[in-house]
Amino acid sequence: MIALRTVIATAVIGLGILLSVNTTATAEYDAFAALKAYDSADPANRKVWELIFGNTQNGINWANAVLIQRKQQPLYCARGQTANPQVSRISSCKASLV
Repeated sequence: MIALRTVIATAVIGLGILLSVNTTATAEYDAFAALKAYDSADPANRKVWELIFGNTQNGINWANAVLIQRKQQPLYCARGQTANPQVSRISSCKASLV
């Protein structure tokens, strides 16, 4: 039977090794490559790309809503709106999300 100390030591060392590995997250496609892949895709794969683009848009919309709720600079504003939080509620991005 393996001692509990050995199991814990092995887990701690293994976790330390995993955390010490220098990795960075990277996207598989940039916008240009994704649009190029969409343009060259067959109809079934175009639907997959449309789902990916739609989910990305949804995520950006949620991030924008959180930024506006925190009174921070949004990522973007809908056409005809301003990103300046000092502008009146009627013409600001916040007005469309309240």
